Formats: sequence, C-alpha cells, structure tokens
Amino acid sequence: MSAPKKFNYDEVHQNISKNGSMNHPYRVVDDYSDGSGIHYAVIEFVNPHMRNGKQEYTRRTVNAKYIDKQFIKDYYQPTICGECSVGNIKTRYPNGPNTREYTTYIGMVHRCCDPEFDNYEYYGGSGVTLSDEWHCYEDFYNSLPEVDGYEEWKNSPSGEYTLDKDINQDGVENKVYSKETCKFVKVIDNQMEKSIRKHNDDGLPIGVFHSNSKEDGNYIVKFHNKHIATYSDPDVAGLRHANIIEDNGGDNSYELSLLSRMPEPYELASKKVSDIPTVDGKPRMYELLVRDKDVKFDINNFINKYTP
Repeated sequence: MSAPKKFNYDEVHQNISKNGSMNHPYRVVDDYSDGSGIHYAVIEFVNPHMRNGKQEYTRRTVNAKYIDKQFIKDYYQPTICGECSVGNIKTRYPNGPNTREYTTYIGMVHRCCDPEFDNYEYYGGSGVTLSDEWHCYEDFYNSLPEVDGYEEWKNSPSGEYTLDKDINQDGVENKVYSKETCKFVKVIDNQMEKSIRKHNDDGLPIGVFHSNSKEDGNYIVKFHNKHIATYSDPDVAGLRHANIIEDNGGDNSYELSLLSRMPEPYELASKKVSDIPTVDGKPRMYELLVRDKDVKFDINNFINKYTP
C-alpha cells in the first residue's frame, strides 16, 4: 500500500449539497492507494456532533476522486428535526421508505422534537425527551432487540404493536424514550393505558375522551385508536365502549392489571361480577370491564342489574 499524500491536510474543503441545504466541511487527514491502484482519502468533518452524550468528529474513507467534486455527507449531523441523525447505516430503507424501524423512529422523533407536529404539545411540549443513545437512528436500530416485546413487534402484522413509553414510567413526570424505559405492546393495550390515564385526569370512563373542544360538551368513543361515535353523555359513551369490548371478546387480564391500580374511591373490592362496586348506584366504565375470565359475562344483564 503506497502513500502518495496528494492533499494538503490543513486545507478545509467546503462541502455543500446540490440544493444548498447542507454544508459539511471537512479536512483530508490521510490518503493512500491500495493494490488495485485506487486512491483513497480519509476525511474528518470539521463540525462536531453529539453521540451518546459525547462530542465526536466523524471520519469517512472515500474515493479520492470525490474530493471537491461531489457532496460527501456527514451521517451524524442532526438532519432530522435539527436534533437527530441517521448515522452510518444501510438498513434505513431495505424495503422502501416505509421500513418498520425507520417509520417508528421518525414518528417518535417528530413527537418529541418537532414543534410543528400535531401532537407535539403532548410529547416534546410536555417534557418528553429522547435518550442520548436514541438521538441517532443507527443506535436506535441496533438497540431495538434489547427493548421488551421486540420479537412480538418484529414478527407481528404492521400496526398491531406500538412502541410505548408510559407503562414502564408510570408516575414519572418527564418521561424519556429509551431502550430501558420503552416496550412494545399491542395497540389496544396501549390505548387502554391512555384511557385510564385520561380517566384519572378528567374523570371520564375508559375509552371515552373529550372532543377536540371541551366546551362543546361532547364525548367521543375510541377503540383501537379509531373514532367510533360521539355522545353528549359520558356514561352512555362508556357503555358503548363496554359493548364494543364485549363484542370483541378476548382475554381481559391486561385490563384487570391496569384497573387494579385505580385510585380511591374506585379501588376494586373483587374481580367477580356480583361484587363489583358502584358509584352513586351507577357502574363506571372500568367497573363494566372487570369480570372474572371464568365467569360468562352478559353485559345486558349486568347493566339491568346495576343501573337504576
């Protein structure tokens, strides 16, 4: 391997993309030829970047013919929302731009880092942040197998599972997206968790939310994160959601585990239908959902029995 040293190592090479949106200046710190006669240059970008909480400078080895002839990108510069980088990874679009890992990452970054994003006020605007490691997509991608529920998410149909930051950080004020704090859960479970938090905050039945304007007095029913119907009475909306849950059947053990964390005065005395408590003689949504898996549950009989 020869060392022709054809470059001035002190020179800063301006490096601007064709559309002028990126400028990643660099210096050549080494150059050499291999046995085939190809001339290579080792470049170091002038502008540092943060990775895992540390300041670093990116180095790349490129064909020397590209120096001053072609834009050479620093993959670790924060080009996503001005805060996150792609990294040196070739798996960004293995199956097109809708790659599951990348779309999950982009959605998470925009929620936390893009003030123009629709739901930013509930994420970045409310103190939700990304870990240092997850400020780089390459590191996010490589760490995903360490996230709880990864195999289920990876092997499930698209849209069945989602990345959740809340379940493992219950009660934490400023939540963080990280491999330690997140887990992949079914969308329906994620929605149930959100519903219970909303219930605690607003006193609404599970599955029921205020419409976009609280002042209009309307309440919407959601199932699998889809808008099902709108009602003027939150309890009626709660019963509609209960019917939907019942019609879809399934194991309610996850619901029971969440409901057991409800605060007073709604602490459950029993999981058996016959012992479900009421509030002012009228069952609430979370009470309607509580039923022993071994007991056949007839929601109509239940409503007749417990609703005045």
